[in-house]
Amino acid sequence: MALSAMLFGQAYFGTVSGVLTDATGAVVEGAKVILTDQQKGYNFNTTSDSSGHYLFRSIPPGQYSVMAEAQGFGKTASARFKVDINENATTNLTLKVASSSQTVQV
Repeated sequence: MALSAMLFGQAYFGTVSGVLTDATGAVVEGAKVILTDQQKGYNFNTTSDSSGHYLFRSIPPGQYSVMAEAQGFGKTASARFKVDINENATTNLTLKVASSSQTVQV
């Protein structure tokens, strides 16, 4: 009986977390963060908090990538990584300032 209770207590999911910073090391809050399942195409969305952290809970095992974007910054994506059962995969990203293009018409 105790063994069956322990088996039900184990989760089938993992988590993905990280910190978003800019090139100077300052945290980026309010950034849109998208976690993409590379095999099934599912997307999970969240926003970075005031300390630049983001967290995705209850993520099924698989191959994923993270993409982040914020106002004033270009989109930044991680390399693919694996999420296993009961594991916290950590992916920190550094966002680069968006290049501005300026057109002057005479």
